[in-house]
Amino acid sequence: AGGYQVQEIQAIDYPYFVDVRPDGMNSDSPIVSNMSMVTMNWTSYITLDEVLNANREALVLLDSSENSWLRSSLDIQPNFELYPELGFAIDLNTQQRYPLAVSIQGSFESYFKGKPSPLDETTEADTTTIEGEFGPTMPDEMSSIKIDQSPDNTRLTVIANASFVDDFVLTLSSRLSQDRYLNNLRFMQNAVDWSIEDLDLLSIRSRGTSTRVLNPFENDKTATYWEVFQYLLAIGLVVALYIAWNIHKNNEKPLTDVEQERGQE
Repeated sequence: AGGYQVQEIQAIDYPYFVDVRPDGMNSDSPIVSNMSMVTMNWTSYITLDEVLNANREALVLLDSSENSWLRSSLDIQPNFELYPELGFAIDLNTQQRYPLAVSIQGSFESYFKGKPSPLDETTEADTTTIEGEFGPTMPDEMSSIKIDQSPDNTRLTVIANASFVDDFVLTLSSRLSQDRYLNNLRFMQNAVDWSIEDLDLLSIRSRGTSTRVLNPFENDKTATYWEVFQYLLAIGLVVALYIAWNIHKNNEKPLTDVEQERGQE
């Protein structure tokens, strides 16, 4: 345009950006109970092992919709010539809900339980002493301290992909819609507060002001129906107002000479 390049961003239906609404959130978890939406960008899915988590409290925080499917190809560019609807082929055999984020609370065993600590492998550089507060300490004395199991109140949040808080994604989201940008950050902040058991700050943030996003329509036909209905409703209200004004105008009676003289007095 006039010798300058103009970059224009247009929003399209892109299956790799999973739009999670309240029906895909676990209301029992304070992390997402008061959120309106979270967008998971280029996300994978999580499989919860019920046997390993039998003694822990595990909750699925975010779920995809029942129309989600799996794709193993690394090609993320849509091809609207072959697939005009979404740009990608839909695998009907894998369509179902998939967990995208989970929270687990309980005790976790260390990977090195029953195994030698990796810090026990000393090298020539490790043989030097370290002057500490309580005198010289050998590195092997420090490495012998190993934690085999975490406390019972340990909290862990697992998210399928961290791209939803990537700088590029947040910048792109802020140019399209500020709600997606803020909601993704709020979800991350809530997860941190829950992990450190700061539920008071979490509840205060959840009560903050945010735009309530409308539920998406199931198809274009429904969206067209409501759009036409709004236009017809607006036109009907204008016509009704015009008719009411004409009726009121026709019902007005002219003032008589006596009423006019009294009005002048």
